[in-house]
Amino acid sequence: MEMLSGGAQHAASRGTTMPARTVAGCRLLLLLLFLLSIDAAAQSADDGFAPDADNSVNAIVVQPNGKVIVGGTFTSIDGQGWARLARLGADGSLDATFHPDPNDAVRALALRPDRKLYVAGDFGMIAGQQRSRLARLNPDGSLDETFQDVNPNGFISALAVQTDGRLIVSGAFDFIGGQNRNYLARFHANGSIDTSFNPQVPDVEGGWVTGLALQPDGKLIICGGFSSIGGHASSGVARLNADGSVDVTFDSDVLPPFFTLALQPDGKVLASKFGVYRLNTDGSLDTSFDVDTDREVSTMAMQADGSLVIAGLFSLVNGEVRQGVARLRHDGSLDATFHPVVDREIRSLGLQPDGKILLGGIFTTVDGQTRFCLSRLHADGSLDATWDLGANAATNDNVYAVALQPDDKWVVGGMFTAIGGQSRNYLARINADGSVDTAFDPDPDSYVDAVAVQPDGKLLIGGFFGMVGDVIKNHLARLYPDGVVDGGFLTDVDGAVYAVLLQPDGKIIVAGDFLLAGSQERRGITRLDSLGNVDVSFNPDPNGYIDTVVLQPDGKLVVGGSFTRIGGQVRNYIARLNADGSLDATYDPNADAGVSTLILQRDGKLVAGGYFTAIGGIGRQYIARLNADGSVDEAYDPHASANVHTLALQSDGKVIVGGAFTAIGGQPRNHIARLGVDGSADSSFDANADSDAIGLGLQADGKLVAGGNFFTIGGQTRHRIARLSTPQASLQSVDILSYDVGGSIVSWTRSGPGPELAERPQLLFSSAGDGYEPVGTMQRADDGWQYVGFAPPLNQNFWLRIRGRVSSGIYNGSSGLIETTRLFYLDGNEGILANGFE
Repeated sequence: MEMLSGGAQHAASRGTTMPARTVAGCRLLLLLLFLLSIDAAAQSADDGFAPDADNSVNAIVVQPNGKVIVGGTFTSIDGQGWARLARLGADGSLDATFHPDPNDAVRALALRPDRKLYVAGDFGMIAGQQRSRLARLNPDGSLDETFQDVNPNGFISALAVQTDGRLIVSGAFDFIGGQNRNYLARFHANGSIDTSFNPQVPDVEGGWVTGLALQPDGKLIICGGFSSIGGHASSGVARLNADGSVDVTFDSDVLPPFFTLALQPDGKVLASKFGVYRLNTDGSLDTSFDVDTDREVSTMAMQADGSLVIAGLFSLVNGEVRQGVARLRHDGSLDATFHPVVDREIRSLGLQPDGKILLGGIFTTVDGQTRFCLSRLHADGSLDATWDLGANAATNDNVYAVALQPDDKWVVGGMFTAIGGQSRNYLARINADGSVDTAFDPDPDSYVDAVAVQPDGKLLIGGFFGMVGDVIKNHLARLYPDGVVDGGFLTDVDGAVYAVLLQPDGKIIVAGDFLLAGSQERRGITRLDSLGNVDVSFNPDPNGYIDTVVLQPDGKLVVGGSFTRIGGQVRNYIARLNADGSLDATYDPNADAGVSTLILQRDGKLVAGGYFTAIGGIGRQYIARLNADGSVDEAYDPHASANVHTLALQSDGKVIVGGAFTAIGGQPRNHIARLGVDGSADSSFDANADSDAIGLGLQADGKLVAGGNFFTIGGQTRHRIARLSTPQASLQSVDILSYDVGGSIVSWTRSGPGPELAERPQLLFSSAGDGYEPVGTMQRADDGWQYVGFAPPLNQNFWLRIRGRVSSGIYNGSSGLIETTRLFYLDGNEGILANGFE
């Protein structure tokens, strides 16, 4: 499941919310262990996120471009001397262009919409200039001198940026910006104090304001050790109007202190101390939500789907063991699937656009792996560690098929009989952290070339096998998610299957080197219904095998292979079929040799790879781009030096190419390369495999899984399968762009190195966070996808899920699914989004 980051301009990243404890620093790192430069790390196969700070990370914010800013007490990060404030790429590499160098600890961070950064801490100098405890930095890390030195007389623990640009700060001060202000103040954009804002927090010992959360309507939720605000009794949590006056309709009577806050889309308030409390919109305790911990919950983060990640010092949550971090469902129940183990305190959390979770604190291990003070988890809670199946035990033969499941597990197929030190015949599943899924062992008796993940979690597999486990299944089978053969899937074929394509209507295209499908004569390609019955109306009848199939948005199919006739007409190695299987007479690219792999760009153009040296009468070495009418795009000529086996298309339009070549796009590139939209080699990408890359697949976060016949890749020993990191972030967001009683526009924007979709995504709806029902098919938009006409429920929580299919594997004959889920709440009185993320 993917998740979205949001509210960067509103929600503060908080460090220690009470007076700093005296703690031992994290183990000092030896700089000699970290000699890789930022550029060298760009495609490392050693892809674990491990920047390893040498002391506490108190605050984390994720920029809209996916870069991560961290603050704390560290003086070294990513192997370089870098004190207390740093910016990291998506792969954890240090951004050396950002170096504010505060002279003391950083406690809190907050981003403005213009990417300027507020920094709070114990420093007196930052970016080479004097600023006491609070400063504003430009996006490059230089000091924004237009924001005055406010000079508080105590620490600042939390920051919140209003939509009008004013900054709210809270902490343990009673004098700030030249004015008496107990623990809470607001500043104009130039750093002058807002004299109209004075909530009059009582000046009592331990009554500090530790947490802030801005509601979409401009009201402010605060928490801390107070028992009243402005004479109005509200214990530990209070709500202020936009002008700073107390909202007397909100009364909390839970004993303080509280440490930090989170807002649900429906306006309910989550407040942490020893456990998590949920307050109704009037401040009363929601007794249906009961979360107990044995020690402090110091930080929380609300995920886009409404789940709550909590972190701190605890080791028990609701009586169950959870070491430092846990995830709660919307109803407060513990998520049993999320169980990382952290050895010491977590002080800060961050959510990436791809759904991964950043942890900062004073820990030294996560899930038994050394991680100093900063780490990253996959959405399922597993450590984002080095994805290494063992230098000598990855696979003992080639990997052809790679297909991504929505839970970030990969199903892989090929010629191997062992993987990751486990015996697995030709088919295996790899967990998000790179370990082999021990519960999945279907055991086909020969090669697997294609895998397709169905929306219901079942798997279609194709290849050379005749048995799967102890069940006769010739070349084609469907498996349940646990790997057991689905006996209800009827048809097999009499020859090898190279590609399986799932149509949105549930029908299945099967292509390869066969003559019979079930009892029907079907050469090279057939179409089946969801049970495996042959579609008798679909029979293109090529005179050779088919390697690759692409589905166009209009339902037409483009096929490539070894044929020279199809649909009763001459077509050399590539053709387009109408939805009924008849030949599209208007489309004839005419390659001079086999077309092995195809991908469809968002503009309708096709990138083709294979064995050809000319197409459409124009010289093209093994790779070409075709216009929508089948003519050659003459501006695109990457000119590979040898065969192209597989392609992967990124959301930003760049294409990753795998094959036998040693040069492409005008540059030396060994077996794997990334091409710009013009076909030139991307100078920032050089994975350098020592033999053929045969199957490629992109994760939702932009990491690339490569299978093939190589033994080294990205500077690391990896036998035939590897995952490559990327310093670029995969960005996305789900939004309702307009609200109208007649229908709304749901938007899914996507950019960066994440995978482009192979077909239009599906929008699904749930009123309870499970049991999703289809809404409809989304349509292409300039920056992603849209669904027009969604009729949302009002004044209640609801969930939207978007599911998209991505192509992968040898010949792009496999495919997987990515998903993103988001919780919404629409206020029917005002007709606005009230979700806490905007």
